[in-house]
Amino acid sequence: MIKILILSLLYIFSFGNNIVKICDDSAGWAPYAYQKNGKPEGFSVALSHEIFKRLNQKVSFEMIPWKRCLYLVEHFNIVHKYEIVADGSYSEKRAKKYYQSLPIYYTHQVLFYSDKKFTKSEILNIIKSDVNRLKMCDVNGYQTEHYKKVLGYTKKIDKSAKNFAVVLKKISIGRCDALIAPKEIVYAEQVIYKNIIPKDIKNVKLNQYKPLAFYFWIAKTSLRGKKLVNSINKEIKIIKNEGIYQKLYNKYVLGMTK
Repeated sequence: MIKILILSLLYIFSFGNNIVKICDDSAGWAPYAYQKNGKPEGFSVALSHEIFKRLNQKVSFEMIPWKRCLYLVEHFNIVHKYEIVADGSYSEKRAKKYYQSLPIYYTHQVLFYSDKKFTKSEILNIIKSDVNRLKMCDVNGYQTEHYKKVLGYTKKIDKSAKNFAVVLKKISIGRCDALIAPKEIVYAEQVIYKNIIPKDIKNVKLNQYKPLAFYFWIAKTSLRGKKLVNSINKEIKIIKNEGIYQKLYNKYVLGMTK
């Protein structure tokens, strides 16, 4: 008990007023967070700096492997490095491990497929009548609960790819049938990284999917975690009311994906 108290006091002294460190996926999540000239860029990066500038709190935004980011935030009480994960969608597991901010943006899920193998009507009919006929692929570490929850897909999903470019190539050469992914992300990556989408790859909207919310996830093991999430939520509301949010969104999201 005394040891825990001492560690807590050391934490308050060493970290109580220290910089807030945010991490995100080094693989990139454009237009929300990606590397440009070796530095993080994008909507979520700009929003983070705007929020913490208003809180008079120093902040850093770093891109590291996604699974490591999640792990380090979850275990902030041990590692004392990153307190916030940016750009994470909801899952019950995450809600147990982290404090959830207000939504910071929404993406729109579409199904990507190859027109060398399916027509639009064919792929939609399969999704509706026999979805388990398809071989679905996605990115390693990304949430895939929705395939089962929304579509009733029960087969194992191939998650060996490190990014969407690899998944789309696998679909194009016939190693996978389809991917469900945010349209904004894939087309922003096309702008930044050039030609990641093979010419035969098409997409179609699925009515089963509603816009998907993304959040900041704050370490529950941080002694200031609850205060951080409350402060972040308050500033998000203010930034939206002042029109700053929309200006940032127009610049980083609509400017790249329209």
